Amino acid sequence: MVESAARYRIVLVLGLVVVLIAGLLGTPPTARAEPDPGAEPSMADDPPTSDRGRVLELWRSGGPAMRAAAEDALVGSDEAVREFLATGRQVAAEHDYRIKVARLLATGGRGVKDAAQQALNGPVEELPAFLESGWQGPWEHDLRVHVAQIMAAGGRGVREAAQQALDGTVEDLWEFVRSGQHQAREHDDRVRVAQLLASGGPEVQKAAQVALDGTVEDLRYFLETGQHVARERDAETTTVAGLAAVAREAGKRAAAETEAAKQATEKALHAARLAKEAAQRAAAETAAAKDNATQAAAAAGRAANAAERAAQAAQEAIGAANAANAAARVAANAAARASTAASLASQAAARAYGAASAAANDASQAAAARQAAVDAGNVAASARQAAQAAKAVGEAARAAGDAARAAINAGSNAAAAGQAAHEASGHSAAAGAQADRARAAAARAKSAAARATRAANAADALARAAGRAANEAHAAANRAADHAEAAARAADEAAKHAGDAERAAEAAAAHAAAAKTAAQEATAAANQAREVEQAARQAEAERLATQTEQAVQAARDLRAEYDKHKSDIAWDTEEAVRRDEEAKRLLAEARQPDTPTETVVSNGRRVAMHVLTTGGPWSQAAAETALAGTEAQVVEFVKVDLALATEQDDRSRVAHVAATGTPEALRQAAEAALSGSYEQVLEFLRNQNYEGRKHDDRIAIARILEGAGPAVRDAANAALDGTPADQREFLRTGQYAAREHDERIAVAQALSSGGPEVKAAAEIALEGPPELMREFLTVGKARAEQRDQATASHVATVQRYVAQAAQSAAEANKNAAIAAEQAAIARRAADEAAAHAARARQSANEAQGYADQARTSARQAQEYANEAAESARRARSAAAAARQDARRAANSAAQAESSAASARVFAAQAAGYAAQARASAEAAGRDAAAAAQAASEAVAHYLRLHREEEAQRRRDAANGAGPQDRLTQFDNSTFLTYSDGNCYLNGILLPAKLGTGSCVGLAHDFDIWLGWDAGNINWDMLRGREDAAEQLLKEYCRDRPEACGPELRKQLANANLAIVPFRYYEGGLGSIFRSFGRALGFISKIPGLRSLAPKTGGWLPQKAIGKLPEHWGPGIPNKKGVGFRWFGPNSSSQGVRIDKAVPGSSNPSQQVNHVIVRDGGKVIGRDGKPIRGRIEDDPVNAHIPLSEWLKWSKWNTP
Repeated sequence: MVESAARYRIVLVLGLVVVLIAGLLGTPPTARAEPDPGAEPSMADDPPTSDRGRVLELWRSGGPAMRAAAEDALVGSDEAVREFLATGRQVAAEHDYRIKVARLLATGGRGVKDAAQQALNGPVEELPAFLESGWQGPWEHDLRVHVAQIMAAGGRGVREAAQQALDGTVEDLWEFVRSGQHQAREHDDRVRVAQLLASGGPEVQKAAQVALDGTVEDLRYFLETGQHVARERDAETTTVAGLAAVAREAGKRAAAETEAAKQATEKALHAARLAKEAAQRAAAETAAAKDNATQAAAAAGRAANAAERAAQAAQEAIGAANAANAAARVAANAAARASTAASLASQAAARAYGAASAAANDASQAAAARQAAVDAGNVAASARQAAQAAKAVGEAARAAGDAARAAINAGSNAAAAGQAAHEASGHSAAAGAQADRARAAAARAKSAAARATRAANAADALARAAGRAANEAHAAANRAADHAEAAARAADEAAKHAGDAERAAEAAAAHAAAAKTAAQEATAAANQAREVEQAARQAEAERLATQTEQAVQAARDLRAEYDKHKSDIAWDTEEAVRRDEEAKRLLAEARQPDTPTETVVSNGRRVAMHVLTTGGPWSQAAAETALAGTEAQVVEFVKVDLALATEQDDRSRVAHVAATGTPEALRQAAEAALSGSYEQVLEFLRNQNYEGRKHDDRIAIARILEGAGPAVRDAANAALDGTPADQREFLRTGQYAAREHDERIAVAQALSSGGPEVKAAAEIALEGPPELMREFLTVGKARAEQRDQATASHVATVQRYVAQAAQSAAEANKNAAIAAEQAAIARRAADEAAAHAARARQSANEAQGYADQARTSARQAQEYANEAAESARRARSAAAAARQDARRAANSAAQAESSAASARVFAAQAAGYAAQARASAEAAGRDAAAAAQAASEAVAHYLRLHREEEAQRRRDAANGAGPQDRLTQFDNSTFLTYSDGNCYLNGILLPAKLGTGSCVGLAHDFDIWLGWDAGNINWDMLRGREDAAEQLLKEYCRDRPEACGPELRKQLANANLAIVPFRYYEGGLGSIFRSFGRALGFISKIPGLRSLAPKTGGWLPQKAIGKLPEHWGPGIPNKKGVGFRWFGPNSSSQGVRIDKAVPGSSNPSQQVNHVIVRDGGKVIGRDGKPIRGRIEDDPVNAHIPLSEWLKWSKWNTP
């Protein structure tokens, strides 16, 4: 069989790839009750006939608490079993009830949370009723609220689809949440991108076209990030060119004004002083307006970014900051528009300065000064709009701060929960392992609470910083407007008093002082911008550290779970070697001739429990019989049955090699071993030798060496230099250990050399199981690099804003020095004027340096954005390759699992024969020991027949015989049936073309998905539904569309299935490491899919299905399409066909619903005996009325 750890590894890697790519699937609906853990086993299955059988069934189907308590009872005495059935199962059931309700509390909406909390606070007797139906009303209300929320935030298409759902049924609401909203949002996104394509600049158009040609994720990335980057690139050319032109024009005017001032001083010093003072005042106010507006816009942009990050950080702790995040985005857009307005204000104010300066010395320029004053007044309104944008950012920041403070309360609650768990561990100290679990849970809760509180505090601090920055930007923008208006007034005043030297001199002095004040404010704003940027970087680092800490803990938990399930034993290792040392010791002691019966029974049950979870299918079947049986059956298990099952498991492994091994020489050697003794079978399993094996192994190792890492190369070369046994061991196990070592080195190198996101992802991968490292190297690293490059692009953009703010401050200082210089000239203070001129030149040089920094940051931002896009492409390509590799691995593993699945069916059949033989012996009056021996003999006889049938099957296959009817049951209860050349999955006819390429590949992958998601499925909601199997397959195809292929998805879409919310959905960080259903203990055994009703239209009662052996699997349509048929492992030997009545039939026996029973290759009549001849010869006896057959004691016995 395939080793359980191997199956777990397949489940793990498929689950992680899917979850790390996909993220949140939707709003978590809660689900109906799962089966009652404390109830009696359903009569739909073969009912256990003993107390131990009932306990075993509870162990199979119960939750974690039930499973643990049932295991203790099964390995204990009969008194322990009775005590468990009398009281223990109720205690365990209550615990499992509370786990389920608590799960609803954690995953539901507000209404479900309130109802679940009320149920937890009430009496335990009311918990089943809540799990059965009490959740439904609150869930429907939550669903309607959630649709309304999506509607409010969506575009036109989303709003229309949401309204249609709100006007419909609950099923319409659920379908909208599941898939409708995503389809509508994609349409809305395409419309928005197309609009931006039509109206945007060259870079926006280019990026929009790439998004329209790409995937849904490309559209979303463009709308959320790409459009802003592209718009910045478009604005850059215009902005830089505009600023350069303004600088050149200002320089020219300054030179001309200086010369004119010198001449004016000689001719009319008093008039020139007054005129120049007025002009300098206008220049200072103009510069202040320009610089403060730029600073306001830049600060607003930085505040918007900070507000967004504050919202994101708050959401890390709790999802309450989504609205603040959206508000911050709106504010950011407003800030971008304010930046444009500020640029216009700069240009207009500069013109006002020039006109005022000219008017100071030439009265004919008064008209131009008045027009410049009007322009400056107009652009003051733009500066006011910049202030409003900053105010919007401040409101977003305050909303984020409120959400962060709410998250702090959530963290406090989590800490309180951890303290409660810790106190509970103290109360249960006597429980040993349970107390340890409680303490561990308390520690995890406290740790999670600390992380949540820290993230919330960081979010709150960042929100406060963003708010302060927004307020300062708001004030600076208002000051810019004030200065612009003052510039307008000054220019108007200069026009009014053109040629008035005295007034000009006074104005020049005032303007010089105002220019100095504005320069100081600009410098303070630039420093504040730098501080906000540094605070944002620190907050981002804290956010990443908190997320990484959480994910590392989750990876460690996953690693611990993996270590618990993994096995270093290859799938083809002989059965006896698979048992641990304790099981071997117990078995050896029990098999000693002088061991007391009590010890034999005690040891045997403990061995059986071990085998039940680790053994092959035949050994597991024998272990189930022993655990559910009498002491005599346990003794027979120890002495005889386990040895028989062990041999058959080993033969099954060799049979798998004979059927699927390569090359042909290996298959022939396996066939030869199967024809020989058990010792020959064991020898083959140990060595698997065949002629030419040494040559083939060396070729295989040489292929592995191609592209191998250092550890694999060393191990491969060592094997090539060693013995044939060394080479075989390398191929079986050594290469995998060496590859893991190479992968660990590669991840460690990424940890040491990557960016922050790569380092974080690498740290998580190193703490997890090997598949997490593999996923990181194939897909995760490229995605982390994309995030790093996107972050670097953002940081470079923000640093450009900081450099521009510093440049503005330097320009302000330069203009202030020029104003002071002109004022000094007017006062005939030459030395003072020279000092001011030197300061102006120094400030100009500083401004140029900051301008260079801004250009460098802009270029880096574009380069990082390009690299991020390339990384995104590589990540998509790697993900596609990983999916292809996973599909190939699944198909390969499916072939191995198919053999194990077939063995499980035959083992269940053998157990049925044993039970019949035991019952017959007991009915004949034989004692328990004799009955147990009779059962063992029946199993041995069945095994001989089975081997003969399998040998004949292989001979037929070798001779080219066509396919026969065949039934395969996979590990998680999935049934695959071949009949009449068709393939049925859980009774559903599959199309010829499938995404996986084969029926067995799809069935295997579906079975893995079922095991992975079993804990998220409400089985009770599905039980009794005729479309249950289709519901599950449709849900699987939603998750794995590429595996199902278009034909199967179309077939399921045309089935018009009802909407049944039978599946939990979980979001947040937990979605990265979702529970793996059975693997993590949410459910110990998936309910038999065979017990789910076939799609009959209601004419076939569930009782009829319950009468059939469980291992037969779901029914499939009969050849005429008027009924269903079931059959066992050998379809020609055993089967039941139930046909629907044909009222107009000429045969009276077919005018009612009737049954045809086949057993031992014979058709069984109404008297329970084989009929004579064919069915056509005795239809009245062969066609058993359904109502009569339902009264039979067993499917083949009246």
